[in-house]
Amino acid sequence: MCQIATESRLPKRVLEDSIGHVRLMETDGQTGQYIALSHCWGDSRPPCLTTKANLGDNMEEISWGLLSKTFQDSILVCRELGIHYSWIDSICIIQDDDVDWMLVSAKMAYVYHRSYLTICATSALSDDVGLWTAFSQGAPVKNFIVRLGSRKSQVYARTKDEVRAVHLDCKFNTALRPRTHALNPLLSRG
Repeated sequence: MCQIATESRLPKRVLEDSIGHVRLMETDGQTGQYIALSHCWGDSRPPCLTTKANLGDNMEEISWGLLSKTFQDSILVCRELGIHYSWIDSICIIQDDDVDWMLVSAKMAYVYHRSYLTICATSALSDDVGLWTAFSQGAPVKNFIVRLGSRKSQVYARTKDEVRAVHLDCKFNTALRPRTHALNPLLSRG
């Protein structure tokens, strides 16, 4: 059962998106709606990964060109749904700070659970591929119309009965049982 889409306490850091301007921000206990991204890093290490050295720069602005294709796609989904905050672990956790990584990563289950929506990029082998890989475009999907106030958006997703596990060779494995909550590969409610 999906949770009611209410505002909750934002994670310690989120990406704030004002159309044309993406930046990392400290939330200081603010509340709001955010979308989380569950993704496979693969060999991808985009320059926007937050480190001690670029933390200040990321809090000023993250150039669109520094974001991987998967990160760009997830921000575009946020824009389409009118959500201004997103959480991507590799940007919202300082990657070379052991204390920050330990504290923030310990709350990841809470972050995913409290998100307005969790985008699951399960068909992508790395962050360079994006959300809509050639594999996922050919897979069976349902088309849903979602209304948020006066806005209508189309969501393409597979229901739990149509989800199949994807292996690294990008082939369906119908022998494995689907997760009961995932809407693979695009969107799943937290």
